[in-house]
Amino acid sequence: MSLTPVKSAPDTELAPPQMASAAVGVPCRPGGRLREILWCLAAAACGAIGGLAAPGFEQSYLAFLAPCALLILLARASEPWTSAWRGFAFGAGYNLVYLSWFLAFRPVFAQNSYVIPGELLGGIFWILVSAWQGVFISVFALLLKWLPLTGGFLPRRVSASENQPARPHSHTLSHSFAHWQLPSFIVVPLLWVLVDRLCNTTQLLGFACSALHYSQYQNVVLLQMAPFVGGVGISAFIMLVNTSLAALVAYAFKDRAGGSSLAGLTMPDRKSLLLNSLGIVLLCAGVYMYGQTRLANYPPASTAVPATAPVSANATASTTAPASTTAPASASAPASVTAPASTNSPAPAAFRGAAAPSSTRTVVVSAIQAGANSRAHGVKPVSLFTKYLYLCDQCPPESICIWPEWSMPVNFSSTEGTLPQLAALAAKNRQAWVVGIRDTDSQGRGFNATCAVDKNGALLPQVYYKQHLVPMGEYVPDWIERTPMRYLFFGTGSHYPRVSCGDKTVVFKLQDTGVGSLICFENAFPKLSCQAVRAGAEILADSSDNAWFKRSILSDQMISFSVFRAAENNRPFVFATALGPSVIVDARGRILKRSGKDCADVISAPVTVEPAPSLFSRWCF
Repeated sequence: MSLTPVKSAPDTELAPPQMASAAVGVPCRPGGRLREILWCLAAAACGAIGGLAAPGFEQSYLAFLAPCALLILLARASEPWTSAWRGFAFGAGYNLVYLSWFLAFRPVFAQNSYVIPGELLGGIFWILVSAWQGVFISVFALLLKWLPLTGGFLPRRVSASENQPARPHSHTLSHSFAHWQLPSFIVVPLLWVLVDRLCNTTQLLGFACSALHYSQYQNVVLLQMAPFVGGVGISAFIMLVNTSLAALVAYAFKDRAGGSSLAGLTMPDRKSLLLNSLGIVLLCAGVYMYGQTRLANYPPASTAVPATAPVSANATASTTAPASTTAPASASAPASVTAPASTNSPAPAAFRGAAAPSSTRTVVVSAIQAGANSRAHGVKPVSLFTKYLYLCDQCPPESICIWPEWSMPVNFSSTEGTLPQLAALAAKNRQAWVVGIRDTDSQGRGFNATCAVDKNGALLPQVYYKQHLVPMGEYVPDWIERTPMRYLFFGTGSHYPRVSCGDKTVVFKLQDTGVGSLICFENAFPKLSCQAVRAGAEILADSSDNAWFKRSILSDQMISFSVFRAAENNRPFVFATALGPSVIVDARGRILKRSGKDCADVISAPVTVEPAPSLFSRWCF
């Protein structure tokens, strides 16, 4: 049935105050408004506990429990609008914990732009984004309460008299579906992912970074579903498990006081309960067995990389920055930079154990991080660039080395001699580089970009322009810039963030391998990665700079995005960020290497490259 009570109630005439109260979904009994506030507080607490499933807190099991509590709270609501308020409270509480890294915002990045003190700006965005995400959950709660549901995988036909709502003012579709109830095991997961997919768009300022499935980025067995259904399918699977648990709870309280309000979740009889629960158990067992089998048939993760020459304290004496950057002719290696032990291990650049299938090959990839940012740490851009050159000396030859975002302090189009010198340095190391850079087009528009050089010293003509910009960080939405709302953030000045966005997918051809480039939080958008794979990318690489936030769980969440993009597309993923941790992920979603945080580091690992795109890569849009 619907998620409203199903037992018949006497038709009693409501007094005007009671009718007004019922119209907004507030119970008419004395103390009903206070009681509903307490229910919303309980929903917010459940959401906050569920937020601990976020990467960084690493309580992933809570993703299989907290939504179950939400479904029970929604079923107990008297009206759709009451259900919506509870959904909003749950969503806000969930995101306040999940997105708590907003509080670690560095005030220096707000200088000369915002009139709001930088110390307050992170907290303001934290509250606004969490509340906006709560609105999306409230849409799910409203629609779910509006639909007539029954427990299980199959719809249920009932008589019209059995389907009468408990109150004359009940707002459900029960009258429209007088003879049918929709299966909650199908409707709840689909409605959850549908609302999440439609609401979390850039047009609606959605923030899809707190999606339910990212909590499972370390669950490698479950990740093996991703090549077929993507992260969105894993979210649906999590909601299915939660719905089945809610059905068990509802059935346990079926014959108790208040149990009728859970009729939309429970089964009509014990036989249906056992059969549907058995179906869930078999499905979970099938997912587990398939995941284990798929991992067993894939080359095991290996951290062996080719040996490199030991790096002395003055290793960069022969590595000079391009002349136009005004770096000194020779530079000493930064004292804080040490070569990881695995970099100098004399091991072959191939997976040990089972041989890779003949249709695959092995490529060595590296990620470098300086552990510093020019704006956050007061380091001169030229000194930072020289540090990156030193780190490249520690990467193995014949590798594809990924630099972080904004790592080269020059403009791609307006710098004549610098980039050829950079390419010569890459050729000296026999490495291919993907470098974070800036660019300006003929119209004077600035872009956040990446460029590439191959191991032969050739500068590739393609430049990738970042397509998804950070709202209020790289650009100001029109509905803020062209309305009085701009004065709330920027005062009467016009120092807005003005970075232009690109509109093309770029795949760099390096070491006979297609490398699809992403920048910053673009790894949170499945569509971009899939477009790169369809364009020929065999490795995905993200150049990022997480210096905007101090030590926080944001870095762990960025890693979770990278893990899912790798698993969804059957493609290795290299995530290189300025402060770390950077990671190298194989095509099955396993983290092969992970660097330290807030330190200079180099990580390298061989990855298996597969030619065929996944099913998800083909259909994702």
